[in-house]
Amino acid sequence: MDRVAKASPLGPMLRAQLFAAQGRTREAADAYTEVLERSPRQLDARVQLGLARLKLGEADEALRQAEMVLEADGSRRDAVLLRVRAMAAQAGTEGQVSAHRDRAIRALDVALEKQPAFPEAYHLKSELLLEQRRRDDAIAALKAGLKAVPDDGAGLALLIQRLAERRDGDQKPSDPDPSDARAVADEFGGPDQKGALMLAIAVGYHKAGRYELARPWAEKAVAKLDTPMVHLNYGDLLLALGEHANDPAEAKQVFRQAVAQYDLVLKAQANSVEAINNKAWILHNYLGQGREALELARGLAARVDPATLPGEFFDTLGAIQEALGKTRDAEDSYLQGLRRAPDNPALNYHMGKLLQADRNRKAKAGGFLEKALAGRDRLSPAMASDLATLMHKVSGN
Repeated sequence: MDRVAKASPLGPMLRAQLFAAQGRTREAADAYTEVLERSPRQLDARVQLGLARLKLGEADEALRQAEMVLEADGSRRDAVLLRVRAMAAQAGTEGQVSAHRDRAIRALDVALEKQPAFPEAYHLKSELLLEQRRRDDAIAALKAGLKAVPDDGAGLALLIQRLAERRDGDQKPSDPDPSDARAVADEFGGPDQKGALMLAIAVGYHKAGRYELARPWAEKAVAKLDTPMVHLNYGDLLLALGEHANDPAEAKQVFRQAVAQYDLVLKAQANSVEAINNKAWILHNYLGQGREALELARGLAARVDPATLPGEFFDTLGAIQEALGKTRDAEDSYLQGLRRAPDNPALNYHMGKLLQADRNRKAKAGGFLEKALAGRDRLSPAMASDLATLMHKVSGN
């Protein structure tokens, strides 16, 4: 495209989108810069450049891009959100960082005065308030958002999550449903005739780690909505329930139910990465069907560009390969995943475990296991438990 039309922004725009899909943020930013050199009025590209700069830790440059967009079009919501995120991410002393966040929250309040029905602004305000440990204010922001936009499923999920999440180290699975969360769920989910808000409630409870409380709402959503998104979310919830079940027989039954939900997703979307990834993980890790899992994962890799697959997929593929004795292939898969997601705790756990088992490379395992430990709350209970043993062995060495 560049050879045909050297002055056109289309070539670098396509490159930027491909780099972004591959997680190559620096190269994506460079390509968006080239787009704007050829066509400075491409506001979409300027917003994307700002987001890329923000991801790279260049908050001041992200803020500059947002200001340029808003100068041209002051009503663009994506630019408003970019500007606020960039403000909040600016570096400084502890006091300066707090001041930056206060300024960002005030900017959101100004935006909401102009556009009250702006759900993403309420979400971001709540996020920033939580970072300042102002939980009650964060919850109030989400409630205000739902008052302004009652059908905001994302806002409802966030509110349920905040109200239901455990605090003060309380990890008892039998904790009762928090009354505030239950009241909000009944208020919005009770009259819901379409299932979208029921799904949001299930997602909120799921993210709060209240899997048993999420399940009835997910079942209600599935009964009303036969869509891949609903089946995918329900499958993910069942996977979590199975991983936290104490009875192996009960867990196996739940895992089979999760597979059935993923099959419904794949019936409509044959290349759903998450459905294939999670189904393969269950087949390999919990149902003893490693070869079927490997065939499923390989089939996806053969149908799509591997460069577009996320790190989690390569973690699953590597774990299956390692279990089947294909250690070299497994290491290659883990490394491919780590190039995309260097801080992914499961990838670091598996890579560290693989290296720790090799007496010639044990010394290299520690760095990976330390990263896994930093994200321990995102590991399955079995992985988290095994990680402590691995860390002890590495420390002993």
